[in-house]
Amino acid sequence: MENPKITIIVPTADVEGKKFLPRCLDSIKSQNYTNYEVIVVDEGKVAHNMNCGIKKATGDIIKILCHDDYFNNPMSLEEIASSWKGGWLVSGCVHDQGDGELIVTHYPGWNDAIHRGFNTIGGLSVLAFENKDPLLFTEGLDWVVDVDFYKRAFLRYGLPRFLVTENVVIGYGSHQTSFKLTQEQRTNEMNLMLQTYGE
Repeated sequence: MENPKITIIVPTADVEGKKFLPRCLDSIKSQNYTNYEVIVVDEGKVAHNMNCGIKKATGDIIKILCHDDYFNNPMSLEEIASSWKGGWLVSGCVHDQGDGELIVTHYPGWNDAIHRGFNTIGGLSVLAFENKDPLLFTEGLDWVVDVDFYKRAFLRYGLPRFLVTENVVIGYGSHQTSFKLTQEQRTNEMNLMLQTYGE
């Protein structure tokens, strides 16, 4: 597909991490690739937010970019567009603890136990997928919302296309939702994954 339109969905909410939203939007504005639209959604929890954005998307590709994350360089969207083959795509990333210093590079990989919490792909902002009867996120999930989606994407499309560049920066720190969840919430969601997909 030549020059695909990319819908960038930025899920946000009135939480501590929202203070990073300007950084996220600035990274979008700095992109060399210009065939995109941005949908910023503030509709409650992350899965519901993203689903609201997906339903409004008009692009060929849906790209998730959480409000505390950002594109690593002005070529990030171009890298996605030029590598696109349909289905779904995941990229490498680095992490930012809030001081602008980039640390801990992660390159994505697949494993068949991903639904059990062995997330070798990474956070949601490494994800892009096709806007053709698009998959929606499972609402009600917080701890495993990412790995549940990855498992269902694999069941529909097979393996993702791996973009082995540090395409996005993940904002890492105590503001992240995963640090706010109780152990009971985590255990309940993991049990649901095992009931849904088996061991």
